[in-house]
Amino acid sequence: MSEIDLRSSVGRWVAEYPQVAEVFETFRIDYGCDGDQTVEEACWKNGLETLRVQSRLERVVAALADDETQDWLHAPVNQLCKHLTHTHHALLKRELPRLAQLIADVVADHRETHPELLELQQTFLAMCDQMLMHTDIQEEVVFPAIVALERQEGARLRIAIDLRRACDAMHQQHQAIGQRLWEVRQTMHDFARPADACPRYRQMLQTLKRIERDTHDHIHKETYILAPRVAALTRRRKACERSSS
Repeated sequence: MSEIDLRSSVGRWVAEYPQVAEVFETFRIDYGCDGDQTVEEACWKNGLETLRVQSRLERVVAALADDETQDWLHAPVNQLCKHLTHTHHALLKRELPRLAQLIADVVADHRETHPELLELQQTFLAMCDQMLMHTDIQEEVVFPAIVALERQEGARLRIAIDLRRACDAMHQQHQAIGQRLWEVRQTMHDFARPADACPRYRQMLQTLKRIERDTHDHIHKETYILAPRVAALTRRRKACERSSS
């Protein structure tokens, strides 16, 4: 994608140019769970001026000459799996328990004046369960099978037969998590800070925003980079098996 193309999907945009994710975050354009929408469609859906979004994208792309952001479209798939595990999964495992306790403390202090905090707590805990189950399955089952497929490790390749189904399930999990993220943002009024917010309340909002931002990036990499690359590996492997039979 060498030229600005507003008919390309936002998911593909971020796959090609990870730096434009900040543009889409600014305009509240979902490039993870709803990354199949084109830039034009996203602008129409969100009531945005297409030329304004295009101008921001052009400025970011024009500044990329000296950028050293990792190219996950072409890096070895096992490196991508390690990155997802040690960066995004590690953040969730580290921050979600802390945030759950922080929310509990804020609920105890502010539930009388902010009853929406009880809804936040319920939604967040459900989302935590989904996220941590998702990361565990990936690290214990899905990622090892992907690495085995990439390395063409004999009998272990039989696991790859289920990878397409696993990627489909991963996509459904992403949709559910994305819905929870949206519910959290709606419940907390786009993370606007109330006038009576104490330091813990402010810290809670900041951490929720950081988790949301990282999860958008996380879901995008798995949906629009990892899954297509696994599909390509599977096709190549099947072609090799047919040619050798």
